Amino acid sequence: TGYWYPALPENYETVVIDDATYYSADAMYFQAGAKDGQEGYVVVPPPATNSAGEALAILQRTCDFLGAATSFVAEVDLDMDRYLQAGDKVTVSAKCTVRVRQPDRLAVETKGASDDRTVVYDGKNFTVQDRLAPKFTVVGAPPRLEDAIPGAKAEDNIVIPFGDLLQRDAFDTLSAAMKTAEYVGIRK
Repeated sequence: TGYWYPALPENYETVVIDDATYYSADAMYFQAGAKDGQEGYVVVPPPATNSAGEALAILQRTCDFLGAATSFVAEVDLDMDRYLQAGDKVTVSAKCTVRVRQPDRLAVETKGASDDRTVVYDGKNFTVQDRLAPKFTVVGAPPRLEDAIPGAKAEDNIVIPFGDLLQRDAFDTLSAAMKTAEYVGIRK
């Protein structure tokens, strides 16, 4: 720590923790600082946080916000680990747009190298169009989204990105199932 650089590495990410801005790259943290009157960046220790407490507080606020929202749109970047039959782990990425209008409307558009699908819920059915398979599926569902998501996932393997947050009693269900929680900051 304490080393000064005139510029950040090209692969840096901005991280905000407790209203302080850090720049993270190559397992190091930097903050803006000057040396001999020249602006640059100083290597600093990793920021300390109350990881578990902050993570649970953020989850609670998120569940409360989504539970009270009548409609919203979310852009989601997903990174998922998948295991091949040989046991090798592959990380796949996708971009999703999730549109919700409570209590009975949902549309999810997912696009990635291994996933190109649309899922629509209309209060009666889940309709899934998988453009890579290709296949088209319609599955009956309960009339409320919060009741429809768990059954669709369990019975029909219809995965809704962050669908767990849209279920009844989302915070209680998610926090009870947690083994650990960690807050890593806001990435920009």
